[in-house]
Amino acid sequence: SMYKTFIIEEKYGFNKTTPKTFILDILKGYLLTIVIGSPVFIFIIWIFRNFGDKAWLYCWTGISAIQILLMFIAPAVIMPLFNKFTPIQEGELKNSIEGYAKKEKFQLNGVFTMDGSRRSTKSNAFFTGFGKYRKIVLFDTLIKSHATDEIVAVLAHEIGHYKKRHILK
Repeated sequence: SMYKTFIIEEKYGFNKTTPKTFILDILKGYLLTIVIGSPVFIFIIWIFRNFGDKAWLYCWTGISAIQILLMFIAPAVIMPLFNKFTPIQEGELKNSIEGYAKKEKFQLNGVFTMDGSRRSTKSNAFFTGFGKYRKIVLFDTLIKSHATDEIVAVLAHEIGHYKKRHILK
């Protein structure tokens, strides 16, 4: 990870991560692993100790439920530990995004910008959540370096993943 960030990413001009941010991200990741991973690990051990031949089925069901729960919790609790999310300002970009989403029958619960420029010059966008809880997130680098129609095209790509059921697959 250190090599990728400070050698490869730096070589191609993408890296904006400071050593302090890098170390803090690792520490936060370890803390999350302890806080979330430990109870999950204990749950798995408990299942295998108590349910015999069917333990794998109960374990799979429980882990699947935890993963779905984390998909709701991550954007609201985990991701803000690493990045700042701000609702996008009213204007042409927001109107274009919401108009495109409505045209494609893609429910959403907000459009946000993320301070991706703290770590990288790369541009990206993604959506997270389910149904009416879905949020679109644009990296600030994407907004700074692309026109509105280009950003909507990037979002069309992301919405295409949803429409083609790539996430479920």
